[in-house]
Amino acid sequence: MPILFLITYPEYIKRRNSPLIIANFLNTRDIVSTMSRKTNTKNEEMKPNPSKKNKEKKKVKEEENKEVKINDNEKNKAILAVCAHSDDQIIGAGGSLAKFADEGYDVKIVILSKGELSHPLQKENYTVKTRIKESEEAGRVIKAKEVIFFNLNEGSFLEEYRKKGAFQKLREIINKDQPAKIFTHSYDDIHKDHRNTFTITMEAIESIDGYNPEVLTFDIWNLIESKKTKHPAYYIDVTKYVGTKIKALQCFKSQKVSMISLFFRIYVGLFLNGIRIGKPFAEKFYKVK
Repeated sequence: MPILFLITYPEYIKRRNSPLIIANFLNTRDIVSTMSRKTNTKNEEMKPNPSKKNKEKKKVKEEENKEVKINDNEKNKAILAVCAHSDDQIIGAGGSLAKFADEGYDVKIVILSKGELSHPLQKENYTVKTRIKESEEAGRVIKAKEVIFFNLNEGSFLEEYRKKGAFQKLREIINKDQPAKIFTHSYDDIHKDHRNTFTITMEAIESIDGYNPEVLTFDIWNLIESKKTKHPAYYIDVTKYVGTKIKALQCFKSQKVSMISLFFRIYVGLFLNGIRIGKPFAEKFYKVK
């Protein structure tokens, strides 16, 4: 069945009015706001208002299936990704970052952790050097201007980020570059370091007076999105950059075991997100600011 669907996918894309049954079935968070609201009509029967109903459906569709376009008129063409681990920026937003870099944006990546726990049987210095080298190589693949490591210990971000000056460094980077968009982890990701990265990033942003960037969050480990959210889903067409994203992921040779479990999810996610906006492949984010 999946093979048949992939074969007929181009025809499916042409028929834009077809119901997105598969995408809606697999992603419960996307359909929560499209479910019909029940009204208490205990003593009164209300007549349906087709015009109002159609307007509500149109509003929900526009909000949930919004595709982020490259804005050539943005004054400050800077993009920042703030991530917990050295490969998170590629897993969550690699295609989008490559796309913005290709459009002339200065893309910077901040990695909070040292990555020392990824290989507990190896010496810490060797592991850290390997993770840095791999991340810098992946950064070159997506044409990132710079990859910056803050070297916090995994699992201890909130305890260390002020003591080790990470908060001040992040604030200075943001204040200097004033990025138009900031990509970071979802606030409800199941990984503690990912949630704390979101907290630290938002704290740094909100400490700068008059600065109001778009903040787009992505999921890494939330395989089933079942939580309600008031934030609209944004999609970026990365059809031309899927190959770049995969090539960048292949730079993390030390993580190939964990990558095996993620590759299938990444491909399926790109495919289903693409369906939502009528493109072959897309990355999905939630705009929280």
